[in-house]
Amino acid sequence: PQPGRYALLLTEEDMYPLHVLPDGVKIAGVASIRSRQPCALNIAEFKRAALQNACNEISVNFGVAAKSIETWNAQDFADWAKECGVTDILTAEAPVGFVAPCLKQLALNLVNHGVHLHLFRRRWDELCWPHARKGFFGFKEKIPCIISDLKLL
Repeated sequence: PQPGRYALLLTEEDMYPLHVLPDGVKIAGVASIRSRQPCALNIAEFKRAALQNACNEISVNFGVAAKSIETWNAQDFADWAKECGVTDILTAEAPVGFVAPCLKQLALNLVNHGVHLHLFRRRWDELCWPHARKGFFGFKEKIPCIISDLKLL
């Protein structure tokens, strides 16, 4: 994403992307949504509460409104973006899992509303994902290089 103002979308895949936001990104609002995956009531409640807590923390830290979006309807997201005064929504990439196809479809549907969904990927994901294809032992061999590239040691 380019520098500018974005509405920040949190999902159950990534509830705190702030420390890896691209430079120059300004948060205009924050919202959360859960995947469509059915789950036990206590798990659903845990996810809802965790997302609400994350949204509230970002809302307070950035002085922006927080919202919970209940469906993956593009119109709801377009309305939220308009409330935030933006046409761009930013969220952490979910390369796999139940959220990934929802984000992909949402991005396609938002274009019809003049809103763009931007995905960003963390640096460690950039380095790790290409090696995470053949189980742990194949990945394990790459860990020293990944740690070095991330300048963790």
